[in-house]
Amino acid sequence: MRRLTCLPDKTRIQYWRCHASAVKDISANCEEKSYREESMEHAFMSMLQEMKQGDRLVSEARESIQNLIPDEIEEAKMQAIVQERDVLYQELYQVVDAGSTEGEDASRVREITSLIMGLQEQINQFNDTKEKVTTMQEDLKWLLKELEGLRPFNPEKERIEFRGDIFSRIVAKGTFYRDGIIVYDLCFGIQWTAKGNKMRAWKLKMKKAKRTKKK
Repeated sequence: MRRLTCLPDKTRIQYWRCHASAVKDISANCEEKSYREESMEHAFMSMLQEMKQGDRLVSEARESIQNLIPDEIEEAKMQAIVQERDVLYQELYQVVDAGSTEGEDASRVREITSLIMGLQEQINQFNDTKEKVTTMQEDLKWLLKELEGLRPFNPEKERIEFRGDIFSRIVAKGTFYRDGIIVYDLCFGIQWTAKGNKMRAWKLKMKKAKRTKKK
């Protein structure tokens, strides 16, 4: 999808459309209509309200995160890999040191170096996964706090301000379907569906914020 701008009656309108459809790419066939950005934003905010109202978000996100956390067997395996790498480093030092007086065994140096690199790659992947788990936990905690402050609204009759900060933080990818549905891949390793993208949301009134009484 690509973002396009239309200027009817000097009014700037943002909408999204499949690239192949927008440029009439002869190598691809797509006749999907465009989606107004206001409708997509409204559908996303409706999706957030759905998340807030049930316990599905917490249960699915926590299960997804839990599945990434290494168990005791994986931790022990990684410790063994680290030890094996360290032993190979010592051997490499010895081979290189011996080579300064007896002539370098280039083939052995390459062999040990290759083994070390393979083990280090496994270590890096393991550490990346643990860091990812920490980030996912922080993002989920942040989202739940933001959802607490989300104003309730009736998506059929009104809309509220789009939270671009939430969108950019939790959405990894969105897949459009012909029925106007967008399936979002979220940063927690789960998917969520946003409906109502074909609504004329821009015609709905913006819900007014409640005024706080002065003391």
